[in-house]
Amino acid sequence: MSDLLRCQSCGGVVVWDARQSGAACLFCGSLTLEVQQLEEPLPVPDAWLPMQVSAPDADDRFRAWATSSWFRPAILRTTAIELRPMLLPAWRFHSALETHWAGLRRAATKSGKAPVSGVEHLRLHHMVPASAGLSQAELYALQPFDEQRAAAWTRDGATMIWEPPALTRRGAKLRAHRDLAADHMRRISAAHQLVHCKVSPVIEDEDVRLLMVPIYIGAFRFRDRPWRFLINGQSGEVVGEAPVDRVKVFLVVLGVLAAILVVGLIVSVLQ
Repeated sequence: MSDLLRCQSCGGVVVWDARQSGAACLFCGSLTLEVQQLEEPLPVPDAWLPMQVSAPDADDRFRAWATSSWFRPAILRTTAIELRPMLLPAWRFHSALETHWAGLRRAATKSGKAPVSGVEHLRLHHMVPASAGLSQAELYALQPFDEQRAAAWTRDGATMIWEPPALTRRGAKLRAHRDLAADHMRRISAAHQLVHCKVSPVIEDEDVRLLMVPIYIGAFRFRDRPWRFLINGQSGEVVGEAPVDRVKVFLVVLGVLAAILVVGLIVSVLQ
């Protein structure tokens, strides 16, 4: 038997096996959870993607990411981390765009600009998170996800804790079309070197799926505060914010100031 639990601190929702103890929010770690009563049916996922990165490999990926910059604390090589494998919902769109555009680009005219217009066609892929614990920026950074091993979704077949979709297809379509239009406008502006651009897109969704994607939600403590990171359960891509070593930053600033002082002294002597 499973319960739908909502975090009173961050709003995250997960399906939790009632036979397990010690339930805590997987997004913020809070213990203030309440059983959620559904007022309307949840969107049903179309498919789920299997986890391909093992927990030890995910740990190794974190260590490599956490120490990839000299500015990060060396203690992150051995600090204790918590890794929780989950299935998080995301809408995936394959869409065809026909965008009518008009804009201005630099030219040898009195105003320094000239009007141009045209029509561009493009097919784009876009994903929209249907998760309360996954932002658009995080989902973008975690991509791509490989759908070749996708399996039809069944709630009983889920082998991991999963978050119910919190966004309907209609809501996802509005967000996706907004983002797709903005993306195409940026591409058109860059291709035609426009300084100003307006677009009128016609978007046709060729394939839309609600996927449950495998992600490790990780957490560790440093300087008495929690730090959160995410790992793509297929590729091992790590996304998150890592602390910096304040001593190293201080030494770099001190070195730069010393170099500026030395250069100033040399210049004054030469003068």
